Amino acid sequence: MRRYALIVTAVAYVWPTTPLLQLRAALCVVLLAAMRLLNLAVPILYRDVVNTFRRGGTPAPAPTAHGGPAHRRCVAASTCCTAVIRV
Repeated sequence: MRRYALIVTAVAYVWPTTPLLQLRAALCVVLLAAMRLLNLAVPILYRDVVNTFRRGGTPAPAPTAHGGPAHRRCVAASTCCTAVIRV
């Protein structure tokens, strides 16, 4: 509790005394927490959308360095970006 003693003391001076302002401040804190959660969830939702659209097709090959052994394998399998794209 000693770690947060300064914060608790400061909030006592800053927190509004009227009920209407307390409600508005609490609403702002709730909206801030919701914004943080939404900001965390957006990349996860984008991943799910992309996976849903890709579910019917073949997965794209993993990115490879051009000229390395992995690149030679993907060229041989005709799945590289420099190979002919099959539809």
